[in-house]
Amino acid sequence: LHPVLPFASAAHGAAHLAGAPAVLLGEPRCRRLLLRLCQRLGMVPVWRDGGDPVLYHAGCALAANGVTALYELVQQCLVAAGGLDDDGRRQVAASLLHAATAACAQRGPVAALSGPVRRGDAVTVQAHRAALVTMPAASMTYVQLMRVALDLAIAAGLPADRAGAVRRALDDDSRPATG
Repeated sequence: LHPVLPFASAAHGAAHLAGAPAVLLGEPRCRRLLLRLCQRLGMVPVWRDGGDPVLYHAGCALAANGVTALYELVQQCLVAAGGLDDDGRRQVAASLLHAATAACAQRGPVAALSGPVRRGDAVTVQAHRAALVTMPAASMTYVQLMRVALDLAIAAGLPADRAGAVRRALDDDSRPATG
């Protein structure tokens, strides 16, 4: 039984079990016991049959820890940009992360994608890269995530010429983006 929740501490996690999914994996003779335990905890059972446990856990770590690390990078960018107090920065980051995650859960990532990569706006992507030049971790993360976003944008129908311009903006620091 794997509660699908981030546990920053035992006290925090245990209080939030009700209503959360629990991934269940076990031998057929144990399934009824796992299901009862899940129900007693108030959790929603999700059955997992086989697969790669390490890759599964890596996906879970990306979901919980990756988003937490991304939140921190967003905060660093907003601090460097200036103009927002602590509360304003928290509100901006939380609102965007929550809305994006909810949209992905409701419609899937291809339909949920928005922003300059989705529009094929290579000039803005290049401007973002230039602004992030003094923040190596944020810059590297931006490029890697926007490459994935570009794949989503292409799947959503971004024209090849615009996709190519965005790809050049992501891959090449020395040439100006066009498009």
